[in-house]
Amino acid sequence: MNQHRLNLIVLCFFAALLALLTGCAVSREQQLARKADRIETKLVNAQTQALELPVDSTQRAKQLEHLEQLRTWLSAANISRGQIQHFTSIASIRTLAYDILEEAYDTIEWNIPLLPSDPIRRMPSGLSADGSLQLGTGQFIAAPHKNQSSGYIPPTITPAH
Repeated sequence: MNQHRLNLIVLCFFAALLALLTGCAVSREQQLARKADRIETKLVNAQTQALELPVDSTQRAKQLEHLEQLRTWLSAANISRGQIQHFTSIASIRTLAYDILEEAYDTIEWNIPLLPSDPIRRMPSGLSADGSLQLGTGQFIAAPHKNQSSGYIPPTITPAH
């Protein structure tokens, strides 16, 4: 009976250890996706708080406009994050793109609780409002878009203009 109990304890220990070790292996894209989800939740909560202010309040209008701008930047960053997976064979570009996005997400998150009179942290220069990334290496990841004649155009890496 004691041997059976010891075996069960050892088995549970190794199962827990294996789950812990494999559970920690989260890709950079997954980390950024989780961060984006967390930021989206904060934006929704901040918007709810702003909507509770009096309708005729100038602070309410400024706060809602500020949050809408942050939501636009969050959407641009999310578009860019979705593009990066198309360039998995270029590790250095992928790493640089993820660095730009991480800075963008940090900036958005930092700007959420601001009052209208507080200074705003600027978005990183590598992210455009349309979701394109300027990598600073002479390369540019264009956002996916629709073309009237040919339909969907996937994201591409091209030399910077």
